[in-house]
Formats: sequence, structure tokens, C-alpha cells
Amino acid sequence: EPELFPDMTYPKPTERGVRVDLNMGLSWAWFLSDPLGDILTVFEWLGFAAMGMAGRPVAAKYCLLMTMLFVSLLLCAGAIGYAMAGSYRDSIFLWLCAYPIFLMSTSGMVERWSLMVFGVYGVANMFSNVIRIFVLYEYTPKSISYMLSNSGFVAIIFFLGYYAMRRLTLRNARLLVLQDKTRYDAVWAQLMADPGDRSAVEELKSLADTLTGRATNLPRQRSRRRKSQQLHRTGLSIAQFLDRTGPREPPSEPGAPLTSLDQLYHQALVMYPLLRAKTLVWASCSGGFLARRPAHDEPVLTPETPGVDQDFSRMMSSKGWPMRLPSDDTSSGYVRAADMDARAAEFHVKWCRLKNLKRMFEKLARSYKEDISLLVDVCRQSIYFRSVLDLRNCLDTMARDPHVVIERVKNRLDPAYNAAETAGYRNVSVNIRLVDDRTRALGVETHVCEVQLLLIAMADIK
Repeated sequence: EPELFPDMTYPKPTERGVRVDLNMGLSWAWFLSDPLGDILTVFEWLGFAAMGMAGRPVAAKYCLLMTMLFVSLLLCAGAIGYAMAGSYRDSIFLWLCAYPIFLMSTSGMVERWSLMVFGVYGVANMFSNVIRIFVLYEYTPKSISYMLSNSGFVAIIFFLGYYAMRRLTLRNARLLVLQDKTRYDAVWAQLMADPGDRSAVEELKSLADTLTGRATNLPRQRSRRRKSQQLHRTGLSIAQFLDRTGPREPPSEPGAPLTSLDQLYHQALVMYPLLRAKTLVWASCSGGFLARRPAHDEPVLTPETPGVDQDFSRMMSSKGWPMRLPSDDTSSGYVRAADMDARAAEFHVKWCRLKNLKRMFEKLARSYKEDISLLVDVCRQSIYFRSVLDLRNCLDTMARDPHVVIERVKNRLDPAYNAAETAGYRNVSVNIRLVDDRTRALGVETHVCEVQLLLIAMADIK
């Protein structure tokens, strides 16, 4: 490009009688670095667009990055060729072109670095341009316009814009939660001002520390297979599977960390009704409450219900279904667990659902580095309490349950806990496994669930 780089024109003799030999043939170094690299770049973007339109984002990403990596290697090969031919300036030029592309292609393969890649590439590319323009070749006014229109400058502008928007979003998020944090802190200050609650908080801390000391390992979902055979499709419904009878082979011990999201979700689906039954028992034994289903969502079965079989309706109504619960003005959003049996709970309790797939993928990407075994709250339930003492008694009841293995206790009601990490919100989160004959028969005794113990005063703000 003689207009940008005058020194790249063919050399001319400065004295009469001096002959300058020019090799007008195409070198293999030029072929690798120039036309072949451009052809690969065209196919790179065509493949990237085709994969994106086909709905295969992962394939599109690796198509782009792997082609960029190959182009950078071609530039490196061209640089070596020019150096072998004695054209050192052209060799340095290609090295400066190759290393920003190489950095972008390799660092872009790590998902959490994807946006940081633009900043790295932009800085490396601009540094290369400065060296090429001001060191290797003679500076011209058009060199600045070339540098500002280069992809490195565009990448830097994109990265700076993203960084500024991220900072602004975080600032707005802090302002949104500041009001709630003030209310949470007020509830906590009121608790600590009461001698009885303060004593219960200390008892809870002692119990939680004892249970945490027993659980030495980080809770993980682990695979579980039978000793001599793998589980196959049975063609049975869940109800039929639960009611199967006959001899079963003893299960194997918990194995390696789970790697299949499908297997994890199926385990959670089987564990879900078992955890609900246990949650009702623990809450009933400790004066706990469960979230009440909104009145407009509660199914009401009467003989006059249109479209319902009358004989069935009269039979169920005679057995007291649905159960009418006593009104409680101080906790209208909750229902006392001791006032219900399992049948009434089906009508009046708003049970926590399984964690949805979108939230699971978010946690895997942002917090767990795509380690599926760290998802220990797919199957979860919540119990609510009016006092810290009742909450402490519930945790003690769970710890004494012979079918419960406590994997971890997160005690956010500990006075030493930094509540700023959760915007002032506090609760007790318990990761458990249910181990009994039924869970062993179903193959879910290794599945880790989560039970959250919450104060009603905190939950109302949330």
C-alpha cells in the first residue's frame, strides 16, 4: 500500500551503473499470509453466520474461533518464511498481525472471558499498529485514519461501552436494593434488641456450627449406579415406579460428581414429593408455617361444582376435603403446618417448584463454572417461622431425623455474617439428603436438596 507506507515501494538505485535485481515471483510466505488468509476469513464468517441461523450457537462460536486460530498460525508461518528469505521487516509485520488474532481466538474459548476478549484484542491490535506505523514504516497523515478505522479501535470502543454500561447497571441495582436493605437491617436490629431473640440467635449459631463441623466436604450431586447393571427405561409411570414390589439389588455407594443435567433433573423430579412430605412433618413439629396458596387458586370441591362427578364430590366432601383452615390475620400469607394433614396441604400450600432451567443455566455459567454437581438446590422447599427459637427447633428436628444427612448449613442469622452480601436479607439454608429404604429403592439417596428456614418478618419484605 504505497500511499500508506511509502517505503514499501520497490527499491530504486541511487547511483548510475548500479543494478537492482527484483524477484517478481510469488513467494510461499506471501501466499500463506495474504490470499489464503483472506479466503479462510471469508469462509470463517460464512460458517459463523450459517451456524447461527441454524440455531447452533456453540458450533458457531467454535467455527469462528478455530478459523481465527488457523489464520493466526498461517500468519506465523508467513512470518517465518519472510525471515528465512531475509525480509525481516515483513516478518515483523506479520508477527504483529498474528499475535492479536491468536490472543482473541484462544482466550475466547473460555466463556467467562468472552467480553474481556474484545479489550485484549483491541489493545494488542492498536499496539501492533503503533509499532508498524511509527517504527517499521514512515509516518504519514493517512496512517492515523487507517489506525482509527482498524478493527482494534472498534473493539476497544465496544469494550469501553460495555464496561460503562455494566458499571451503570450495577449502580442502579444497588440503588434498587438499598431500600430493602434498610428494612431488612431494621428487622435484624429489632431482633437483636430483644434478649429472648438474641439468646435464640446464639443457640442457633451453636447448633449450626456443630452441624457444619460434621459436614467436611462441599455438597455435590453425585452419580449413583447399581453394582451390576445400569438403570434402563421401564415404561412405567412415576406412580407405578414408586409402588413397585419385589427384590431389588443393593445400591452402590455415591460415586463421582454428577455430569448429566438430565439425570440431575430426573432425580429432583423423583425427590420432589418425598421432600414435600418431610417438610410438612418438620414444620408441624416446630410450630412452622408454609406459604399459603392464594384463595383464588385454591380448588374447592363441592357437590354443586359443575362438571364434577356428583358421587365422587359427595364422597370427598363427606371426608372433609377441602379442609377449611382457621384464619390467621397476623400471617395471612402463611398457613400453620400443624393445622393440616398431607391431604389438606395439597389444596392450601403453595409449594416451591423445581428450579427452572433458565435459572439453572445462569448459575452454571456465572457461579459454578459449568460444574453441574454444584447445583444442590434444584429440589427445594421453604418453612417460615415467627421466632428465631422456632426456627432453631426446626433445625434441631431435622438434625435428629434418622433419615436425614445434613451436607451443609448456611447460617445467615449468624451475627458475624456480612449481610451486605445479600442486601441485608438473612435466612438459614440447609442442604440435605434423604436416605431411607424408599430413596434407596428409587436411586435418589445421593440427591442433595435444599430447605430454607425463614423468618416471616424477613420473608414479608422479600
